[in-house]
Amino acid sequence: MVDGKVDVEKSNAKVDSRPSTQRRDRGVQFERLKAIAEGDAASKLPLKVDEKSQFSLIEAHRIKENYTAKLKQLEYDKESGLVVESALAAKVLAGLLNIVRGKILGLGVRLAPTLVFIDDPEVMRAAIDGEVLQILGELSGGGGEIREDEIQKRFSAG
Repeated sequence: MVDGKVDVEKSNAKVDSRPSTQRRDRGVQFERLKAIAEGDAASKLPLKVDEKSQFSLIEAHRIKENYTAKLKQLEYDKESGLVVESALAAKVLAGLLNIVRGKILGLGVRLAPTLVFIDDPEVMRAAIDGEVLQILGELSGGGGEIREDEIQKRFSAG
């Protein structure tokens, strides 16, 4: 101290003389922050994030802001129903596929008693097509095509 004031140069020199385990490159950080505050080109000094990459402090801040914005967008999309978790999607899809599988496996049991007496291939095909269309109608809520709103109901029921 000189005249009740701290000598910054001596203080920094004392801090820098400590072993590296007790300090972080405070001088470099201070210079970088000072440069940013003054709008100096030194604010583009590289900031080492890990062994492989280097970013300037401004770039690191921009990357952080972009990541935060993407995270907020993802949260919004999830809350509004545009995005679902993959585990829920897999659960719903597995449920739908199990229903389809069961109905297809049941075709033989349902059709065998009638097809055994039919000799005409066209009549057999029509009977099979009729059963398949009935199954698809059941799965789609009666319309013949599987509708998005039916699937969304299953997602919201979760």
